[in-house]
Amino acid sequence: MLRFLTFCAAMLLVPAPTAKPPEATPQLPTWAKSVRDILSREGTMQPGDVFRVAVARSDLTVVRDEVTLEPRFAYTSWIAVMPMGKEGEVMVMGDMVLTTKEVDPVMRRLLKGGLRVTALHNHLNGENPRLMYLHYDGMGQVSPLAETIKEALALTSAPRSEPSQGPKEATPPELMAAFEQVQKILGREGKIARKVLQVSFPRADPIQCEGMDLPPAMGTATQINFQPAGAGLAATGDFVVTDDELQPLLQALARGGISVEAIHSHMTHEKPTLKFVHFFAQGPAETVAKALRTALDQTAVKR
Repeated sequence: MLRFLTFCAAMLLVPAPTAKPPEATPQLPTWAKSVRDILSREGTMQPGDVFRVAVARSDLTVVRDEVTLEPRFAYTSWIAVMPMGKEGEVMVMGDMVLTTKEVDPVMRRLLKGGLRVTALHNHLNGENPRLMYLHYDGMGQVSPLAETIKEALALTSAPRSEPSQGPKEATPPELMAAFEQVQKILGREGKIARKVLQVSFPRADPIQCEGMDLPPAMGTATQINFQPAGAGLAATGDFVVTDDELQPLLQALARGGISVEAIHSHMTHEKPTLKFVHFFAQGPAETVAKALRTALDQTAVKR
């Protein structure tokens, strides 16, 4: 009995195991907090010290070839911001998805706020309603730049702030299986948001603009998106290529039955000079993925 009481007393002296505290959410740098607060939208820190914000045009319903396109598949605006080394100064690059009526007032507001418009063009063909994509960049103090972008966004019918997130919907098993097959063929994992798979391929060579290295999150990576379409998948996005890679890429896309929607620039003063080749494909998951993999092999992307 004495031994039992002694054992119990000893156990009382043993400290109870403490639960491992949850990992703290990384704190945003001050400049990134300013962007988040001014735009009233959450964003994410990306490699290369880039804060990136997405603005899905959930106010629109866009149809192409009888396929209703998901906003994050083909018509989501983005803003990317990175520090320049001087206190409060940043470089910003972005792409606004606009209806034709929104183009002129948005462009005027960006220019008035000191941002540079670097491109205006289509990314798709035959979509309804017709969409235009306005690319811009700028350098300076973070607050005035973010305020200008906020005011330009307010001239569109895009949601004024990020909608509250409800319970996440699971990706249907058959669609998840198709996405897994695509990732295996492409040789890279992507991000899945229910019905959309997004796969990014940074270039192997460094890209510079205004003497600064541009990380992939500033818009220099090849982006390929997938969503369900009929019994298969639709794919869209853009290949980021040098002049020497352009013709081999176009030949590969043509052989694979992939429609080239547009060929153009997105930025100015970049080194090397880049072309952005937008495409659209639809068909069985394996067929589309293999054709895109062959096209990727014509470009210098990180493996």
